[in-house]
Amino acid sequence: MASAGKALGFTPEGIINEIRRMARYTEADFRRVDSDPPLDPAATMTRLREVLSEAEAFVVRMPTDRMGLLFIESGVVIQPDPDRLESYHTHAGKRRGHWPTSTEITAAMLEHYKKQHPE
Repeated sequence: MASAGKALGFTPEGIINEIRRMARYTEADFRRVDSDPPLDPAATMTRLREVLSEAEAFVVRMPTDRMGLLFIESGVVIQPDPDRLESYHTHAGKRRGHWPTSTEITAAMLEHYKKQHPE
């Protein structure tokens, strides 16, 4: 939602569809990525499709007038509950703006992922 507000003509649905269209990777592409452990191409692509479906379900619920906004709760950027939008502070994306570097943002993203995918 926030990234679509950075450039005219982009929509969240369009960005999701473009990722789907362009995400065509071969096993050789994955072998070229130096990682330990090695990436699992099937698992990675399955997870990408799941994430894109989750994103699509989210943006369908969000009003278009909220495109381009970051939602902040207690000083932390969050994925908002579309039923509680008025309870959040917002920050508008703008051209030539930038994403602030913050260990708190990184930690929050990792924590959200862990909650969604417990081992």
